[in-house]
Amino acid sequence: MILFTADSSMAGWGFHFVTQLRARGYEHWIILSDGPENCRGMHRQWDAMMQAHREQPLSCVYSSYPGSHPGWEQWKPGTKKGQPGATDNMHKVYIFWATRWVAALALLRQGQNVLSLDVDAVLLGDLYARLRSYPMVWQDVLITRNEDQSGSLNCGFVYFNRDAPGLRAAAATAGDQAAIRLSTGEESAPGMAGCAARGGGDIVAVQWTCEMMRERLQCCSFP
Repeated sequence: MILFTADSSMAGWGFHFVTQLRARGYEHWIILSDGPENCRGMHRQWDAMMQAHREQPLSCVYSSYPGSHPGWEQWKPGTKKGQPGATDNMHKVYIFWATRWVAALALLRQGQNVLSLDVDAVLLGDLYARLRSYPMVWQDVLITRNEDQSGSLNCGFVYFNRDAPGLRAAAATAGDQAAIRLSTGEESAPGMAGCAARGGGDIVAVQWTCEMMRERLQCCSFP
């Protein structure tokens, strides 16, 4: 499932992304918003596209959590914590980012693979030609990094691949030495240092990672 966020005030961004996805033949996507009014607002604006270009309806879902959590009160819109008078125009975006982890976890628990994307991305080719081929297909989680000195994670592209453990195991059983080393945690696939599978029991690494991010959000943002 491809997941991305938008609301009625940034519908243009969302619509542009919808047209990109459909141009690639992808219909397994949902727009994640934060309330029924925003989904309805986007549907109303999209109606013109349906009438003029016979576009299909949108797929929009919403979650009131974690946006409804009282912990966000310490991050009031229009202010920065500890900086009276400082403007924080990213307040709603932060909540959207947090909601994506919650929604992704729900989808993972239903057995879905999840590709979470930012709407300012441009699709230059078939995503799955890369994601479903070696070495990426053996990775449980793929996350991009910022190309600056920090090298910090950029969650504008996150792929949770529940199929990875089974695919690695099948390749290892067939005698693939790289798959054997990766499955045992001896090394990661080329160019994927530090991405060996983690987790245990019946919780695959993708769900473990998503749960960790959700718990980190709760611990750091909510008193």
